Amino acid sequence: MGHGQVRFIFPYKKHIAELLLRSNFSDTYAVKVNYSSPLFGRNDLFVYIKAFSGYGESLIDYNHKIEKVGIGFSTSR
Repeated sequence: MGHGQVRFIFPYKKHIAELLLRSNFSDTYAVKVNYSSPLFGRNDLFVYIKAFSGYGESLIDYNHKIEKVGIGFSTSR
């Protein structure tokens, strides 16, 4: 959805932050922020935080504005 998107990835030591921006030059847009970091200094368990605001987060809700935040854990990046 949109005419294009820009994604920035910011690594810092063992932390990774990601920013995705999408627009189609009208009133629909999308902003997504992801962050992951090792949990308790371990190298095999990561905490993952995701925030999304805008349109097109999924094909089901492509024409509805969605705002959500999620948190989870992963064993790899």
